[in-house]
Amino acid sequence: MLLISCLNVANLLLARVAARQREVTVRVALGASRGRLVRQLLTESALLAVLGGALGLLFSKWGINFIVSLMPDEDSQFYVDYFGIGLNAEVIGISLLVTMGTTFLFGLVPALRASNPDLNQALKEGGASSSAGKGRHRMLQSLVVSEVVLALILLVSAGLMARSFQELSNVDPGFSTENILTVSLNASDKSYSTGEQKAAFFRQLEERVSGLGGVESVGSTAILPLSGSNSNNTIAIEGDPDPGPGRYEYADIRVITPTYLETIGVPLLRGRTFTDFDNNPAVPVTLVNASMAERYWPGENAVGKRFKRGAPDSELPWMEIVGVLGDVRHRDFSEEPKPAFFMPHAQERWPRMILVIRTKADPAILTSSIRAVVSEMDPNMPLRQVITMDAVIYRVLWGPRFIAQLFMSLAVVALLLSVVGIYGVISYSVSQRTHEIGVRMALGAQASDVRRLVVFQGIKLGILGVLIGLPMSFGLAQVLKTLLYGISTSDPITFAAVSLLLLGVVIVASYLPARRATRVNPSIALRHD
Repeated sequence: MLLISCLNVANLLLARVAARQREVTVRVALGASRGRLVRQLLTESALLAVLGGALGLLFSKWGINFIVSLMPDEDSQFYVDYFGIGLNAEVIGISLLVTMGTTFLFGLVPALRASNPDLNQALKEGGASSSAGKGRHRMLQSLVVSEVVLALILLVSAGLMARSFQELSNVDPGFSTENILTVSLNASDKSYSTGEQKAAFFRQLEERVSGLGGVESVGSTAILPLSGSNSNNTIAIEGDPDPGPGRYEYADIRVITPTYLETIGVPLLRGRTFTDFDNNPAVPVTLVNASMAERYWPGENAVGKRFKRGAPDSELPWMEIVGVLGDVRHRDFSEEPKPAFFMPHAQERWPRMILVIRTKADPAILTSSIRAVVSEMDPNMPLRQVITMDAVIYRVLWGPRFIAQLFMSLAVVALLLSVVGIYGVISYSVSQRTHEIGVRMALGAQASDVRRLVVFQGIKLGILGVLIGLPMSFGLAQVLKTLLYGISTSDPITFAAVSLLLLGVVIVASYLPARRATRVNPSIALRHD
């Protein structure tokens, strides 16, 4: 982005220097030294840069607010404080150094070219079309091609990130998220010292919440999908040989109440779900997801199979599988589901549980009612976190969404800068070719011929930039490989769409000067200097 901006400024400075070439030549003829001219032109460039940098700092405040607005509401203040997001002396100092450094690097070339004119050619009439002018024009064209190359790279990157985010957003999480409110609770104090008390508390809580108006169903889970939390356990499959220490298999463990699966919408593929009768820890039952069933009992019906936590010789009882569930994306959308098994809370009485409530309307309006129910049952029980499932999904996707939006924002600005650069070069070319255009029109050239001539000049620059930029974009896109999901770094749709878009923009940017060129009065153009 910085390179595109600097190339654009260099383009404008070169065009400005060309317009002042006669002035610079007169100064040199009157005895001005080259060093003095370079200092004058760099000072003018520095003044523009300082003004631009000041405006940039002003706009950056809006940019920071935009970044913070993309964060989940409950996390935004944490990120602002933890990462120190904002303007400070260090940021302003770096911005000042970058501003002055780029001013010197990209303002020096136009200044050096302007400060060393050919006096014989420049002072005589017609010097504008000298070889020096042609050399300057080639440099302008080279800068435009470079702008197109850099814009293409940024647009391809933005396109890949946008396509990746679209693919990620379309991933089926394996459960329903609509109208679901989650409430975290912890029954671990002295009031719930036994497992029976913990199980009884959550059972009664579900019964009371289910009686609230607007509630469709209620269930509880120890670990919520996509919440960032997880728990796993070593397992031993009945009938398999002991793999030995350090070689045990692992599977994620989920503790749920019988109504949880129906509430959150996890499908039952085979067998049955838990019931209120699955409450004897001595006769444990379990559910497994499709990934676990396929991994350990491929091609078989996993219902009726047994496994246990720990080593085969552990004292824990064998658990019988009573059902197979659909896979759920637990960690994030980009990670494939891992083997997982579910245990009823009545048998595995965890103190920390998350109440999951499906409602008929906006779930947030039930927060105060649920808080009142919990307070009535236990005034000392805090509601640790109250969040809708839609907010959980937003939190999971905000990182990829932010990266895609950031790339797209930069790409749009890069595209606009490229339009300005191309328009400036073509306009400068038209002004330099006014005499030639007048001759063509005086000899009978049609307006469409002149437009075609000027537009084709811009198209040539655009095509050259695209041809150079495509292999560079493909190479640099490999850097984004770990950030992409569901698409390749050589995605043909993205590369083709970006190339066509950029060429279309080049045509538009070239057409405006071309239309102005057709309005040249041949009699005036023939007298043009």
